Amino acid sequence: MTLVGNWFSAESVSAVIGKGYLQTIFTRHAPTLVEKARYFDEEFQDLLDAQGILLRDSWRHAMAVISDEIAKVRRHLGLDREG
Repeated sequence: MTLVGNWFSAESVSAVIGKGYLQTIFTRHAPTLVEKARYFDEEFQDLLDAQGILLRDSWRHAMAVISDEIAKVRRHLGLDREG
């Protein structure tokens, strides 16, 4: 799902993982956009709650996860070695 402010949304459906998108539905219908944004916010909060992360700390947590993943890739590629 992609939401662009309250302008429009696009939701893609794939029948088989790895096979690409079969259908993308676009909408500019204001009540639908409000509902999609509300659903996104609720789902995001549920995911944070499940991980014990406060909303105010989510950015910091996301940056830490991304930094850890980059460090793993660098180690895997041998880019952390000196010389």
